[in-house]
Amino acid sequence: MKHLDPFISIITVSLNAEATIEDTLVSVSLQQRSFDIEHICVDGGSTDRTRDVVDAWALRTGHIKRIYERDHGIFDAMNKGLRAAKGEYVLFLNADDFLVAPDTLTKAMDAARPGGEGNPI
Repeated sequence: MKHLDPFISIITVSLNAEATIEDTLVSVSLQQRSFDIEHICVDGGSTDRTRDVVDAWALRTGHIKRIYERDHGIFDAMNKGLRAAKGEYVLFLNADDFLVAPDTLTKAMDAARPGGEGNPI
């Protein structure tokens, strides 16, 4: 897949999410898709191994962008991710959530397309 601007920006904010964030990262990395994505991981100062897990996955994939800096709470962190996002669409995916199937993003975008299954337009 050639490098284009991402179609979807996925934003995950975290603080001490070592126990769950790998499931989040794996679920995004395994997405079968025909469009580019970026996964923006914003960490506000974890003191556990959260950043180590994100760093390891960032080395494996080319779509993870990291923002590591203190914030003033979850909404400040979400806004930092939103300011960095370059996608046409944005998905906030919490550090303890995951995409349930490898075709979740494709199905969602097919349904959003005019004439797509489930879209009355």
